[in-house]
Amino acid sequence: MTTRALPAIRDTKTNHKWQTRAAVEWIATQMDTYGVIGMAVQAITGTGKTRAAILAMKIWFEDYKQLARVVVVVPTEALLKQWHGIITAHYIANVSKQGGGSRYDGFAPIVVVIQASLKRIENHKNLSGKKTLYILDEAHRAGAKGTLTRLKRIRKNQNMQGCLAISATLRRSDGNCIMDITGYDGYNEEGDRQAHIRYGYADAVADNVLPPFRIHVYETTDSDLTWDEADELKSLNKQIAIAYGECKNNHEINASNLFHHTMNGYSEVERYRSLTRKRKRVLNNLTVRYDIAHDRMIEEVGKGVLFHETIEGVERIANAAVEAGLDKPYIYHSGETPDDWDNITVAEIKKYKEYARNRKKILAKWVDPRTEDGVLLTVKALKEGLDVPEMDWLMMLSHPNNATPLIQATGRALRGNKNADGVWTNLHGVVIDEDNPKNIYIVVQAGTTDAHCIGNMQKEGNIPTERFVHYRRQGGLWTPITPIKAATNGYDPNEFDIVSIVFDPNEFDTTTTPALEFNALTGEMQPAVSAHQTGGIKQ
Repeated sequence: MTTRALPAIRDTKTNHKWQTRAAVEWIATQMDTYGVIGMAVQAITGTGKTRAAILAMKIWFEDYKQLARVVVVVPTEALLKQWHGIITAHYIANVSKQGGGSRYDGFAPIVVVIQASLKRIENHKNLSGKKTLYILDEAHRAGAKGTLTRLKRIRKNQNMQGCLAISATLRRSDGNCIMDITGYDGYNEEGDRQAHIRYGYADAVADNVLPPFRIHVYETTDSDLTWDEADELKSLNKQIAIAYGECKNNHEINASNLFHHTMNGYSEVERYRSLTRKRKRVLNNLTVRYDIAHDRMIEEVGKGVLFHETIEGVERIANAAVEAGLDKPYIYHSGETPDDWDNITVAEIKKYKEYARNRKKILAKWVDPRTEDGVLLTVKALKEGLDVPEMDWLMMLSHPNNATPLIQATGRALRGNKNADGVWTNLHGVVIDEDNPKNIYIVVQAGTTDAHCIGNMQKEGNIPTERFVHYRRQGGLWTPITPIKAATNGYDPNEFDIVSIVFDPNEFDTTTTPALEFNALTGEMQPAVSAHQTGGIKQ
């Protein structure tokens, strides 16, 4: 392997060991059959993926000089602005933007582009005949069918000579994978492709790249449901079982993975998907979740973030907080458009317009280091691009049926500052250590995909078991329970006494409607399917 010296970066920070390793291996990577130098980096949020990409960018300009071009592809406007600012600060070369109201100037050798605007620069003359490096941030998002197809076309047309994909996790539930572009480093135990560089939470804590932390998992059960919630879930579970039976009876449908993109277009599959998503919405809005959020907002101090999947959920938490006499939370979301303009009141119109006008100011005030405390209520859109080292705690009140948002949000909460002695401290100078760690709270429904996501989160993020504390409500109090370590040193939901809310297989003909189980590829609860029914799609 080459011993070439790495380029300097214009700040006082020292490269982490994993960043140096990534850059060194990047230098030594061989071109693929399309002439592309590719690398996939899976490093958890907060460990410096951007800095590793900046190193690769500087190497690219050193190697190709006047011919060098760099395209940074991001999924959101927030990341567009963030990357533009970082590149400008390091001054590698002139940088322009495409998307989010900005248009590529056609001259800058570096352009940051939102995925949806990638077609605008695909065949740009300033990139034609040059040596172009594509850096894909939050690269699992670039694995979406449309973006992935476009990137493959760019590579095939030889308008891409380098590709660096970076993300906390490259996994997607639809079967697409950005490593089709970058290549990969063999396979893991499940037969899935592995990134060239993998850097998880266990590595980051051991290297002191992240502060000590604890993940508190609140596991709600059937006994925590209201009567109405229990009845609605029971009804949905029966409908889901019937819908699955219809899918299984259609021999053109691969019943082992109903969320794979190859299953799109079948009416039976669409019905099954619709019902499972409806059940997820019901689970996300269980009353007990809001009770937990209320308790945490009372007990926690400092600056915290509370995520919910819906704007309605965010507003519900905010209203409850105000009614309880708490300080009004900071609220940030896209703005809730009224469903029925004909029946909306003047007061509601005023509230909607006022929020739409001030939403960015609200976020800026909370992010400001001078704001020492307060709770930010927000939706999933903010999990990417939020960088607040002073954040003291975070709660995921609800989340999608996969581990990716959990891993990303956890990384957002673990950004921090060190004092002159290299010790982690919070905004007030209080030391962050094992006795006073940063806290992440996650609420799940035992026996469902919610709970299984914790196991996937631990595995994909390489999070040590001792970082988790699990709770169940006993006698009205949330009491810690100690899970038994599984053979894989991970979380095994089967080792708990879990009362499943899915459906009782004894109520059905299990030859056509087997019990639900977790599908690791889709991140969904699906009926169990024998190995001979997989139809060739890897599970």
